[in-house]
Amino acid sequence: MLVMLPETSFLLAGASFQSFLASLPAGSSTVQIVSTGLGSDEDVSVFRQDLAARAATDGHGLMREVGFRVGFGFLHLSKLNGQSVAPEDSAVLALMSHSDLLSQAHLIAGNWSIQATGTDVSSTLPEQTAHLINAKPGDRLCLAGESEVGTICVLVAGIWRATDPRSAYWSGDVSLPIGVEVARSELTKLASQHSVRLEATAVLAPDIPVIARSDLNAAQDALEHIGPTLTSNLPNLQAVTVLDTEVADFSERSRVAAFALQLITAQLWLVGLYSLIFLIRVRLEQDRESIVVWRTRGWPPRLVAALVSAEIAAVAALALIPAVGIGFGLAVAVTQAAYPAFHLPLAQSVVAVAPVVVGGVLVMAASVVVLASLSARAPILRARSDDAGAKALGWSAPITAGIACAIALPLIAEAWALGDARVRGAGATLPYDLLLPGLGLGLIAFAGSTLMAPAARTIARRAWGLTTRLAAIGLARGSGMQRDMTLVLSAAIGLAVLAAAYSGTAAGNVSDRTAYAAGADLRVIAGGSRPVDLERIPIGGATARTEVLRGYTRVGSPG
Repeated sequence: MLVMLPETSFLLAGASFQSFLASLPAGSSTVQIVSTGLGSDEDVSVFRQDLAARAATDGHGLMREVGFRVGFGFLHLSKLNGQSVAPEDSAVLALMSHSDLLSQAHLIAGNWSIQATGTDVSSTLPEQTAHLINAKPGDRLCLAGESEVGTICVLVAGIWRATDPRSAYWSGDVSLPIGVEVARSELTKLASQHSVRLEATAVLAPDIPVIARSDLNAAQDALEHIGPTLTSNLPNLQAVTVLDTEVADFSERSRVAAFALQLITAQLWLVGLYSLIFLIRVRLEQDRESIVVWRTRGWPPRLVAALVSAEIAAVAALALIPAVGIGFGLAVAVTQAAYPAFHLPLAQSVVAVAPVVVGGVLVMAASVVVLASLSARAPILRARSDDAGAKALGWSAPITAGIACAIALPLIAEAWALGDARVRGAGATLPYDLLLPGLGLGLIAFAGSTLMAPAARTIARRAWGLTTRLAAIGLARGSGMQRDMTLVLSAAIGLAVLAAAYSGTAAGNVSDRTAYAAGADLRVIAGGSRPVDLERIPIGGATARTEVLRGYTRVGSPG
């Protein structure tokens, strides 16, 4: 448990973040860096190289380029196959060039290039553009812009379709439905001839394998500020992304969920510590006669305590080695079963969990030393029957129970206050805060164990059977022998109820937040030349519908 709980928590945190990034749609998971005012192909190359360098250094390599495109600007179709196109029938088109287009699209007609003559330029059209202007391979298009741009004529070599329109490669590509694809060299040449500035856009997406090998908190912090990091606040660069907001929201949700997990883990550790103390006391009780013999032969209590501690430590060390392996293996198996498709940073998890495990081992060692010292310093002539008495140490006195309750109630009240989300947000996440419920319930269990002797005497007076009465009398006379078991069982049951209630509440909160987010705003977007009757689309659970019709047009020159 000492190894499995923190190891599972660490691995689940990293795997869940990887799953979150992988589940984001392309529009939410990418960062588009737009550079304007580029005058040549060299300027485009310098922008791309500088951005790659900033992503590798300032961005810690967490983002990788998944798409790169260069745009020329918007032009209107003036001629199609030598025939003039009326202004009211003209379409607005954009010259563009995508890097590595052949891996992201496939031809549905024609070829990727054609031999052009004169000043004409070979081009290809996306399927949407071809439908928009009713073009086919072999057609000649002439595009006109402002007076200083002049006319640009292109030959249509082929028509292509995006292999996966939802890919991050096409993220934010608003020119795709009206684009005219040309080679980058031709595009930059045209820009130079017509004195037009280019606009380059690099699309970057999270590199999940690199993020999996990075520190989780550092990676989340870097992604929350990824826009300014990649642009360096340069005036000609603009970052378009919602990834920073998505990661910030995920970090907040994870922090709330982590508090619940840490709270339950702390209570389980306390139960484990109570059980450990109980087992050590049982083990020392078995060695009582040996301790008495060593003391009567003149051995000092310190030497006896050291001998007993070494013996228990040797046994614990032999059990610790396979226990660490079993706990680590279970943590990996559980996480791998929940997230089979993601990388688990096992080496980093060992380094991160090692301080927790070492701290737990030190607490165990301290418990052994303290209990062994107390056992070695006990009076030699103390009879075992005296130790079995309920009042041998005064632990069952009413004043003791009152003191325990007086200490426990403030702890429970403080734990109640720290459970508030606003208090947690103010920084109430110290280890002491996590242990408050377990400490309070442990003290209440201790106070409740003082009722064991009075309850046994009451049962003895009211019991009808001889066996029950004798058992109750024996428990009343020797309740001290049962106090350790009573404390462990009471604390375990109380903490189990707490953990179940808290985990159930946390799961309910997650479900409520998910239901709210899913049902708050559902948008159905329908394109095309004809409106779609949204009332005919069955949407279960929708309480209200609002139709919004949007259109666009090109305003001609006045007069």
